[in-house]
Amino acid sequence: MTLDSERPLRLLLVADHLDARGSADLSIDLARHLKTRGHRILVLHHGGPRVEELRRAGIDRITLPLPRHQRSAIDDFSPDLIHSLSLSAISPALPLVRQLERPFLLTVHGWPRDRSNRLDLQGIRPAAVIAVSDIVREHLVNRADVAWDQVQVVEGAVDIRRLQAHPPEIDSPHAPVVG
Repeated sequence: MTLDSERPLRLLLVADHLDARGSADLSIDLARHLKTRGHRILVLHHGGPRVEELRRAGIDRITLPLPRHQRSAIDDFSPDLIHSLSLSAISPALPLVRQLERPFLLTVHGWPRDRSNRLDLQGIRPAAVIAVSDIVREHLVNRADVAWDQVQVVEGAVDIRRLQAHPPEIDSPHAPVVG
């Protein structure tokens, strides 16, 4: 299955907190772009100050943790593909992959320093993995038992110029750290 298929796809995007990080930019930009290409999008997220951008774009969304009554909305949506947009979004994504028996795509932005052990994908093999750099690809191959040729490196997925032109607002109780 490719995104260039003849019929619109139903894509479940699982994101983390939608705040000032580049992964939030990627999540929001990807959802918007896929919607403009005619695909149906549902975003599961952990809240954040940028959720409003999804609403304004007319993108369906559900806040995590997943309320029991919202589970039927995901069943009714019946996604063709589940895309975990970061390592931190794996926890809510994997049970859905297992229950719905859908292909799984994983995007990895970096390897957390405290993640010295292997990445536990609970026996689920992603259909493909996107890494933001060659070093992230190496970590995935060495620590997550993902095959080298299964990982596609996509550098520069976040438009740094946009971040520089419009610095994100940081919501309370968060504060910028310098140094």
